[in-house]
Amino acid sequence: MRTLARIHGIPATIARLGVTYGGAHDDGGLPGRMLEALLEGRVIAMPTQPCLHGLLHEDDIVDHIEPLLAAASVPATIVNWGGEVTVDMVEWLNHLGALIGRPPLLSFVEGTPRSSHILDVSKARELGLRWKAPWKEGFRRMVEARHPEIPIRAVN
Repeated sequence: MRTLARIHGIPATIARLGVTYGGAHDDGGLPGRMLEALLEGRVIAMPTQPCLHGLLHEDDIVDHIEPLLAAASVPATIVNWGGEVTVDMVEWLNHLGALIGRPPLLSFVEGTPRSSHILDVSKARELGLRWKAPWKEGFRRMVEARHPEIPIRAVN
């Protein structure tokens, strides 16, 4: 895309996407799939090292589209597009489990193919992106949207 933008003089933005999540309209991204695993009581294989992610809620995705389009240029603007805060997967799985009253069943296995996905979002900030959905609040909203039948527990 970068080369095509340069060759044809077409302004472009390349947004390198982090870990997305959200409501009931798709699979919920990795957090949505992990929510389903928790609800089904499945064991979740985890790497022995920390697994860090910048979680990006669908509401922030929608809000970010306009500034990302406005940033299009030749050569292409390249920006990391993820959550503003990096969170360890074990922490967010424990939080999801606390919200639904089902602690995660985690199996820490050497060589598990999950890697950290840490993004430097300073360029995104320079382009005017702002994050309105803190991950814990976003996770609560995700559970409510995907499973309105589940009573949400109060969690800090």
